[in-house]
Amino acid sequence: MAEDGARNLATVRRSLLNLIKEHLLKDSVVGKIQLSCWDTEFSLEILFFLLF
Repeated sequence: MAEDGARNLATVRRSLLNLIKEHLLKDSVVGKIQLSCWDTEFSLEILFFLLF
């Protein structure tokens, strides 16, 4: 059971990293992660990027 939680978290982390990489902003991945931590609108833009 404990292994499933780690596997699920890794899957979510990988998915979010892929969304960050696909975003059109010309910045590094680290810069995009920092910006998404600071700006909630940018983090929502990353999450819903493929829907619009």
